[in-house]
Amino acid sequence: NNVYLKGVLIFLVPFILLLLTDNYIQFVGFGENFGYQSILQKLNPKQQLSLSNYIKNSTLFFAVVSIIGVGLIPIKMIRSIWRQRRNELLTN
Repeated sequence: NNVYLKGVLIFLVPFILLLLTDNYIQFVGFGENFGYQSILQKLNPKQQLSLSNYIKNSTLFFAVVSIIGVGLIPIKMIRSIWRQRRNELLTN
């Protein structure tokens, strides 16, 4: 019910989105520069390849889902504030 907290969250979302995308880009850069196999050295080459593909694909999936989720937070907050204000106006 705290409208001010919701307002702050709405304005923090762009910064959170930048942070998420920057971290994802850095992880992809690590994979391109050093290869994901560099953290999987104790496995045989076939396992390294399959696990590095899994790491790359799962990281992409979770990055996209988190960016979409964070992008939807302001819509939910604005809708919640609008409903709260509308209910206050209707009850008064």
